[in-house]
Amino acid sequence: MRAALTLAAWALLSATAIAAPPEMLPPNMDAVTSDTAVDTAHPAAMVAFRLPSHGALLNAVLYTPSGGEAHATLLLLHGLPGNEQNLDLAQAARRAGWNVLTFHYRGSWGSPGVFSFANCAEDAAAALAWLRDPANVQKYHLKADRIVVAGHSMGGAMAARVAAADKDVAGVLLIDPFDLAGTGRGFADPAKRQAFDAGELHDDMPPLAGTSEDTLLDEIARADPAFDLAANARALADRPLMVIGAERGIAAQGIAAADAARAAGAPWVTSLTMPTDHSFSDHRIALETEVLKWLWTVPGRSVSFTGTAWQPDNIFAKMTRGEVKVATVYEDKYVLAFMGNHPESIGHVLVISKVAHARNIMEIPPVELNRVMAVARRVAIAERAVLHPQGVVIQQNNGNAQSIPHLHVHVYPSYAVSPWLTTPAPMAEFTDLQAVAAKLRAAMPQ
Repeated sequence: MRAALTLAAWALLSATAIAAPPEMLPPNMDAVTSDTAVDTAHPAAMVAFRLPSHGALLNAVLYTPSGGEAHATLLLLHGLPGNEQNLDLAQAARRAGWNVLTFHYRGSWGSPGVFSFANCAEDAAAALAWLRDPANVQKYHLKADRIVVAGHSMGGAMAARVAAADKDVAGVLLIDPFDLAGTGRGFADPAKRQAFDAGELHDDMPPLAGTSEDTLLDEIARADPAFDLAANARALADRPLMVIGAERGIAAQGIAAADAARAAGAPWVTSLTMPTDHSFSDHRIALETEVLKWLWTVPGRSVSFTGTAWQPDNIFAKMTRGEVKVATVYEDKYVLAFMGNHPESIGHVLVISKVAHARNIMEIPPVELNRVMAVARRVAIAERAVLHPQGVVIQQNNGNAQSIPHLHVHVYPSYAVSPWLTTPAPMAEFTDLQAVAAKLRAAMPQ
């Protein structure tokens, strides 16, 4: 369990050394097997609702994590027909601080309408639109620019297709994905079509409405090229892509997709194969572990190197204009240093430029970077003098593990161990932050 450091005791901050916090684990990984602390003000919740898609209202569930801040979202698409919905993965992702949206396609599991592969893709796109609706973003605290689309089996085909067509999707997770178009090309051999029907489709029909085996087999046989898994993987070359295959499943199809993305120059492809079946029946914890480790690395599109440019409405830009209240440690014409409201340790300070319109270190003019780092150095000296840590961490992220599209430098003390910079960390009380800020201001060297 990651350390939970409270600032309440710091109203009477003394010059004595601080007791060492417990050892910290890597970011969010305790969420695989452990419940999170209850937030009575903003508890975790489950919202059942009807998702609109092309005139139908689909059965949908949104899992929301605890905490009042905005959270990233995982759109989780199930396969054909959806017997394995991977809801244990949804719960683990929520414990790790993610919203998770899952739903049943038209004509499946009681959702009205006709089931077809084309309709499934449209439904997935409708779910993305729902997650970006400003009313839903505000109501459910969604980060509209940090949406990861994930899919298992046929859901993987849908995830790859919808994300390839939507450049604002932050990342894609394919779990033993099904290559619908590639399989359809194989149907030129009638024996392969018959084998697929008997082995994959025949027993899946009861939960599906408005269709038949022959109808679905014909749709696969003449599948739109937009369902080609390798082609869609190539279109995802500018974003993080993770492919997890199953040895006793259809791992070869996912491997081919990952290879296609790499051949297209994709620098952010992660792939692995687990010794399990298509449902990951005996590798559920392993699956959750790998997914959560990867999710933490996926940046929002606004901070991605291939995403949108610096925007004046980001929260740090608002702070520099005085539109958002902060516990100020230092401020001049060029630089602002303030207490982080999700501190990794007591004394966590962020330092930002007030004049540079830069998301990362590659975009900031050197003269402004020098000013930021000079203030970061002074903050570190003040933390050493006031808080008596064992060391001071100075950290600056660029895309990876960066949640706000404005260059910022973290300066935070380490006591017995160096803390992890996690997303998100617990929120601190503003009055406690002000007390620490006052002590650091008084100790800032010239």
